[in-house]
Order: sequence, then structure tokens, then C-alpha cells
Amino acid sequence: MKKLLTGLMLFVFSAAFAQSSKLTDNKAEVLQDVAEFKTFSNNTSTTVFVSGTKRGGQFYRYNGKLAADNAVIFQDRLGNKWERSVTNNVINPEWWGAVGDGITDDKPAFDAALAYYKNNTDRVAYMQLGQSTGRLTSYRFNDTIRIDFNADIRGSTNTLLLFGGNSAGLKLRSSEKKAFIPTIYLSGIALKQVYCYETYNPDETGIEINCIAHLKDVSVQNFQGNGIVLWGNGGSSPPTNCDLSTLERVMVSESRNNGFLIYGADANIINFKNCQAIACGAAGFLDNSFLGNNYLNCQTAACGSPELKFQRVLCKYDGVVYYALHNKDSRGGKNKLGRPDISPLDWAPVPDQGWINFRNILSYHIDSFYQAGGGFLLDADNIRTGQNQFGTLTNCYSELDCPPSYWGYKSIAVGGDLTSIRSGLRLGGWFNALDVNTSVRVAHPKTAQTTFQTSNAFAWQKRTNEVQGIVNVYDTTNNFLSWYDWITYDVNKTFHSFGGNFILPTQYTPAAYFGRGTLSKGAYFSPFMQEMYLNNRSARGNRHKRIYLAESAPATDAADMTGDIILNSITGPGSTTLGWRKTEDGIKGSWEEISINKSKYNVQTGRTYTLQATDIGQIITLNNQAPITLTVPAGLPAGFNCTVIQLGAGLVIIKPAGTTINNTDSFTKTAGQYTVVTILMYAADTFITQGKMQK
Repeated sequence: MKKLLTGLMLFVFSAAFAQSSKLTDNKAEVLQDVAEFKTFSNNTSTTVFVSGTKRGGQFYRYNGKLAADNAVIFQDRLGNKWERSVTNNVINPEWWGAVGDGITDDKPAFDAALAYYKNNTDRVAYMQLGQSTGRLTSYRFNDTIRIDFNADIRGSTNTLLLFGGNSAGLKLRSSEKKAFIPTIYLSGIALKQVYCYETYNPDETGIEINCIAHLKDVSVQNFQGNGIVLWGNGGSSPPTNCDLSTLERVMVSESRNNGFLIYGADANIINFKNCQAIACGAAGFLDNSFLGNNYLNCQTAACGSPELKFQRVLCKYDGVVYYALHNKDSRGGKNKLGRPDISPLDWAPVPDQGWINFRNILSYHIDSFYQAGGGFLLDADNIRTGQNQFGTLTNCYSELDCPPSYWGYKSIAVGGDLTSIRSGLRLGGWFNALDVNTSVRVAHPKTAQTTFQTSNAFAWQKRTNEVQGIVNVYDTTNNFLSWYDWITYDVNKTFHSFGGNFILPTQYTPAAYFGRGTLSKGAYFSPFMQEMYLNNRSARGNRHKRIYLAESAPATDAADMTGDIILNSITGPGSTTLGWRKTEDGIKGSWEEISINKSKYNVQTGRTYTLQATDIGQIITLNNQAPITLTVPAGLPAGFNCTVIQLGAGLVIIKPAGTTINNTDSFTKTAGQYTVVTILMYAADTFITQGKMQK
């Protein structure tokens, strides 16, 4: 029996060996390094094993047409070619000589590996970066890596791409030679820029995408431009398009400009899921796409913060801190803005001027580049009407973004049309404002009832130590949406703990939702009278001030108190009445008008001009070679005044029409070219002219 079993075992072993010999002809050789192929001269072997974890592997005699590339195919001293056995059709750039030590420039090896991949897409499943051992593999590149074909690039547990030489990172591009838009997958990879010298450069982007791309578990850090840019324009030649791309668990941090920048007519319906933008110099997400994109469970934090030494949002000039209002070209580029004190379209002063003490807010410089900041800025500038009309924001969170995050400088700002859905939005940290020029969907915090609105909606949440829970939301069509918490107003309290909940309900707000709700520091409102009261209980009693809207100043009332304010709810061209202020308590005193005067230019070049109500406070230039008749009509608003300048040779003749015009010398004409004359109303339809004049 023992002999029988031994015979059977020998038979099985012989059969197995025979099968192996059929694959290798029993003529396998072992080399210590692929470099030994140059001296290898065994003409009978059909299989070669090469030692080494990076470039080693199993090679077979190859009689095909592909040339030797010293990565997949090698040639020995006798001219024989040997092809690498590629497991599961997965290639590795280390076969082409990539070192991955963080010091050696691996770009030549990567370029060669990508070239092989591009020419053999039918033979390659994907490119694997790094090793499966879990150790950190750091590939260094002294220039940009470009991929413009259908590809799948996967990192291992610890795969880092280091970019030096002040270069951009990855460019996932459409073809620049023919109409071809590839689909590229990128996963499990971290990118970081290592500076040769540090200077803001929007061209040094971490990942630039103008094809269809799918990123997962990717991080981008420390680039001098934007973190990730997605753009597309199907009308270009050749066309570019990144519609329907997806980004999941992608994080950008410490980019000197925006975290994520999206723009173009064909950069739409991109899905961002669980993505983050942390401590970026401008906005977390700047989306100026045409149709809008989808954001689910995304977060931004500390973008544009004055605590960042590289923030590009704030500056100080003449002792005042300003914040940038727009991104100018919508692409997060090199935006030069005008001097803050004379450029109101570019800058606005921050409300809290204590920020002058932040050392990272530098003085304005004419050659510096500035960007608007925020958490999520989705066509916030409304650069082109109709942008972002189909995008969605769902369960997104913004914190510590762009202090102070006031209107125009927001954590979350959405422009465009009114058909998008914004739901579950949360704010936290510093001062945060939500400005959504689209629909809002918010769940009632107690009944879980969902309200959907298709009109403008706004929310303001103050400091986090004053407010907990969800955002308070109301809209401009008098529909209640949501709130955090309300408690009954108590005249004996001077402070309520839920300060910062600031909602203005109207007479249309359902009574069941509100009693008399508290704001901060004793402030409360009367929901059905469109009034808000500011309360201050002191030794003099329970004092309050009332703020409300009206079309005109009312008659005095016993309930009126000194300092009560009425805001003018009707304004139009030429109106300078902002509202009225009560000068004394009760029926004493009167409602004092609060006016605003704004100056601008009115350029006239004809021979006649009649003053309009809209000319109040304006500088009117009259420029003609012949005499010009300037008519002062009846019915101009109270307090009317304007400045007239004769720019041409023609004298300006000031003529009344149902009005009285007085002048010390009874002069009616300007004295000559470049003469300045002021026209002032001091009673109804009665004016004074002053300046250099003649009869």
C-alpha cells in the first residue's frame, strides 16, 4: 500500500511539473535586476524572473511588434524581447523608473507610463500608484502632469504627489488637437505643492479639469492658485466639457485662491458629495457655471479668514478695513481692484473696524490681486443673468468663513434664477449670513413639516455662543419658513438667552407660529403690525424704541417715544427721504425727516435742458458752443439742490418756469467757460442761485 501511495504522489507531481514545463519549457532564468537584460544571452530560455519589488516581475519571450520600452518590454544582448506579465492588466509607473522618494523628479517616468497607457488603453485596466504595503510613497514632479485620454489612476493607502518648481499639479484635459473629451477617474491620491518661491499665481492650480472626471478620496493642499478648477465650453475648438463630473470626499486646503472654482457654459450638473474647502485664501466654492451644480453634505471653514496670512479678501487703507465685493472675471484670476476709499463697486468697509488689529490684513497695494471671499459663492456676483438656475445645495455647512460674513461678503450666497433647491443649510462661527436668491426648503424643527418656497429668502445667524441649532429663514413674500426657538416676551427681563435669532415676520405670518418672539438684548417684535421694539429696562422704567415702516410721517401719538424710527416704504427717483425720527415723547415734538443725499453726474450737450426731480444733489455739466437755456420748473422736491458747470463756450441762461429765482445781483447767466453755479431751493418753488454770474 505504501508503495502504491508513493507511486500515485510521484504521478501527480510529474503531471503538475509537466504542465508547468509546458508554460516555461522548463527553461526559466532568474535575474537580480531588469538592468541585467542588457547582458542576458541565454537563447534557450522562455521565462525570466526578475527580483525586486518595484521593477521586478515575471517576463516571457515576446515575438510581437511592440518595441522595447524598458518597462513592459525589454531586449537582451542577443536581440530577443521579453514582455512583462501584467497581473489583471494593472500597470505601475515604477516600472518606468519612478522612485517615489519625494526627492527624485519622477515626471519623466510618469510621462512614459502615461504614454504607454494612452497607446494601449485596450490592454490596461488602470494605473496603480505606490505600493500596497501601506508605506508613504511620495512622487515628486518638477512640472505639471497632463492626462488627456480615457484613464483610471488609483493611489494606494499612502500616495502623495509633490509638485515643485512653482508648477501647476494635474491637468485632466480634453484633447487640444481633435474633438475628443475623455473620461478620467482619479482616486486615493493626495497632491501638495512644494514652493521654490512663494507668490500668488492663479495658474498654479492643484487639479485643472476640462473633461469628464470622477474624483474620489482626493486631497489638494498648499497650491499658490486655486485648489481644483472645473471648466468647460462646448463652443470652443476643439470643444471642452466637464458636465456630469463627480467629486466625492475631495478636500482642498490652504490654496492661495479659491478652494473649488467652477465656470463655463459646459461645467454643469457636477455632483459634489462630502467635499471640503478648508483655510483657502478666497472662497471655498466659487461657482459661476451656467446651469448650476449639486452640493451634498459639503463644508467650508476659515476661507478668507483674516487669520490667514495669505487671504486675498481683506485690505486696509487709511486706517479702515475693507473687503472685496466681486471676482471681476468670474474665473478667480488676477483681479486688480481700485483704491478702496474711491471704488465702492470694488470694496466695502467691514462693520467691525476692530479688525484693524489683525496683522494678516495688509495695506492695499495697487499691484496686488484681490478676490471676493465666502464659503459657497454660487454666482453671487450675478455676473451673467440666469447662472446657476438648476443647482442644489443640500445639508451644506459653512463655518469660520470670511469674517465678518455680512451682506455682500457672505458665507453662503446664491444668485441666478429662482428654480433651484436649497435645503438643510447650516452656519456657524464668527458672523455668518445666508443670502439665497433662489428657493429654500427647510424643515420645521418641531413638527418636521417641510416648506418649499420659490422666492427670495434670507437668513441671518449671529455668534455661535448665542445661537444653537438650525438657521432661521424667512422670505420676502411674507411666507414663514423656519426658526430655531422662540420664548414668550417678558417685560421684566432685560436679556434673553436666545439673542441673535433675527426674523422679521409680517401680518401674513401664521399666529400659531409666534407669540411675541424675542430677539437679542430684550428686543422683540409685534408680528401683525410689522413693528420691532428694542427694549432697555433701566432705573427710569421699561423703555423701548419702535422701528416700523410707513408711507409718510403719521400724526403724533401718545405712544410715540423720542427716538422712534419710521422707515420710508415708498421710494422712487429723486426721493431723498429715508424715513422719520420722533423728536420728543408723546404728542410733543414732531417727526423729523431723515434724508439721504447722493451726488452723481448728469452730462448735457444740447442747447436746452429742464431740471428733473432726479437731478437733486447732482452735478450737471452743460457743454455747447452756443448759449444754453436751463429751465427751473415748479414741483421739484423739497430741499432740491444741484451744481451747474458751464464746460463749453455757450453761456448758461437760468430761466424760471412757474418758479422764483433770487440772486444777490439779479444775475441770470454764467460768467463764462468753467463757471460753477449752485441752485438751492429754500421754499416751495423758490430758489437762490450763487456763483460767478452775469446779467
